Amino acid sequence: MNHSQLQEDFFAKINKIVNFFARTKRGGFLFCSSNQPPVIKQITTAVIQRAAEKNLEIKELYLTGENSHRFLHLVKNLANQKNHGIIISNLDEAISVTKEQIIRDI
Repeated sequence: MNHSQLQEDFFAKINKIVNFFARTKRGGFLFCSSNQPPVIKQITTAVIQRAAEKNLEIKELYLTGENSHRFLHLVKNLANQKNHGIIISNLDEAISVTKEQIIRDI
């Protein structure tokens, strides 16, 4: 694949994600995982921007050591803000930090 095809494929996948959020009447979650953190940020930014073009509000939740123990509270707080979706951009890292407590909470 050349660069143009890769970029086209990337945005086609971004559109699939945004369309998922658009079709989901009760909102949705997207969990991003990659061994290249800049890629996660690029995906998150692209999804949020493309969703905004469709009048959808998507929020990003980045869990840290300090706030990961409040995972459910943070998600409920964002969900109550009537978003169309929440992107949890570092779930794999948060699972490691909380010794899998987040998995049990989900």
